[in-house]
Amino acid sequence: MLLLLASAPGLGQRVHALSAGMQPVSAALAEEMLLTLLAGVLIILFLARNGILWAGIATAILIGACQVPAWERLNTLAPSFALVGIFAAGLAAAARERTKRRALVARTFAETLPRPVFDRLVREPELLKLDGETRTVTYLSGGVRDFSALAAVFVDAPYDFTKLMRLVAGKMLDAAVRHGGTLDRVSSDGLSVFWNAPLDDAQHVAHACEAALAIGRALAEAKAEIAATHLVDPTLLDRIEIGTGLASGAAVAGQFGAREHAVYSVSGEPVARADGAKTASQRYGFAIVADAATAKDVGDTFALLEIDTTPSGKVYALLGNAGVRVSPKFRALSTFHTHIFAMIGAREWSKARALIVQCRKLSGASQPLYDLYLDRLDVLENALPADWDGTLNAERL
Repeated sequence: MLLLLASAPGLGQRVHALSAGMQPVSAALAEEMLLTLLAGVLIILFLARNGILWAGIATAILIGACQVPAWERLNTLAPSFALVGIFAAGLAAAARERTKRRALVARTFAETLPRPVFDRLVREPELLKLDGETRTVTYLSGGVRDFSALAAVFVDAPYDFTKLMRLVAGKMLDAAVRHGGTLDRVSSDGLSVFWNAPLDDAQHVAHACEAALAIGRALAEAKAEIAATHLVDPTLLDRIEIGTGLASGAAVAGQFGAREHAVYSVSGEPVARADGAKTASQRYGFAIVADAATAKDVGDTFALLEIDTTPSGKVYALLGNAGVRVSPKFRALSTFHTHIFAMIGAREWSKARALIVQCRKLSGASQPLYDLYLDRLDVLENALPADWDGTLNAERL
């Protein structure tokens, strides 16, 4: 700022003369310097707190104020030039800082964030906590089932297989990002996404559930495109299935890795539970499996079916949105299915088996799940553990 003052026409010469002891400070010159100093500080404050637009307006107003008749005894040309210089310098500094922020966000979130979130981080970089923070997130882990076996089928057609997997992964990614997810990683067989980091998302559980359902629809779209190109034998398309796991809870969010390989990610129990739910989804026979924390948050708005109890809590299958939840088909399945647990808890083994038979016939029923139940019922009926807790928890059988 002092350089700007010294470079202003007339004023710079007077300051130089003063420093050399050539003439005493006049009252007019002192007022001129004080005016420039106060106005300059005001412009800097506006730049720091209110942005370029308001700083420009303030600069114009201050320059105009310098021209009022009350200042006619002063040389207001020099302060006016100084104020323009201060604003220009601040503008250049702000432009450089914005470029640095955009580069930082681009390096950290290259192709991993929805565009609105990316743009907000550029505008408000203080929201980005790369050094680490604890956040409640919802984590989604999804991937193509039996990936290795599927790859073996295409061992003589590697180009077709990689093209096929890129199409499926691209559809999955688009569905997740479209619902506000932050991409964590992409692997050969799928991807992982999380919500409520780096920015707050009050509806992160619902958005993750919507994304999981959208991924299922995306797979159907991918299969239709593949069928239209005749790239793959139609009988192989039925083998392409996606398993998705959802989990919510506290996790550490921040920048992990080293040097140029550092990435923004989350780590903690939700990540492990989501990965486990994805793996277990095939055993249960459902496309989407969620943990208890996820189900508790959105149980009133999504079609969720309790399917198991594990050491980490209850497990649920996500079958659809609010429309599915109130449909007669889901309500029938949910009613009969819930009665199975009630009969098991009451040790009414034959009634539980009869309900399983009924449930198998209903829309949305999973045959692998009820096969699993029957196997566990055999164990319970023949050798009931002394510490049995009334559930079908395999860990307690």
